[in-house]
Amino acid sequence: NEYYIRNGKVKKKVGPFVDEKAFRVVLSRLHADGLVVKNTKGLWGITRLGRKAAVAVRVALRRRDSYAAPKNPNEKIVIVFDIPEKRAYERTLFRFELRALEFVPLQKSVWIGNGPLPAEFITYLKDHNLLRCVHVFSINKKGTISAVL
Repeated sequence: NEYYIRNGKVKKKVGPFVDEKAFRVVLSRLHADGLVVKNTKGLWGITRLGRKAAVAVRVALRRRDSYAAPKNPNEKIVIVFDIPEKRAYERTLFRFELRALEFVPLQKSVWIGNGPLPAEFITYLKDHNLLRCVHVFSINKKGTISAVL
């Protein structure tokens, strides 16, 4: 069976949705992050933080257009970050920024993609006070990493 949420209730649905276990895992993670809440009637709803996160995700997806500068497939960039747990929300948004740049994760905090990085991304790091948490490396020679690409 496959599931979705309508009017705050989990309902079964036939269609392009995920199975119940995967759906409940995602719902549990959203709840743990404070993005959704279940009320006393058992209905799920989005929290104020969830709305704020949804807006931030939409902004990041719109920003993808400004990141659409030509990429050089021969210039590989590795981004490693260590954003503290107390800034978990910003860390999540940062991962959306990396996806907007079409980077892919090697690990949760190690991502790889094509360079060069757009100036708007560096501005984003400065504006969100993330420069000290993020390290950028350029790969000049291919080695075992080519198996990932």
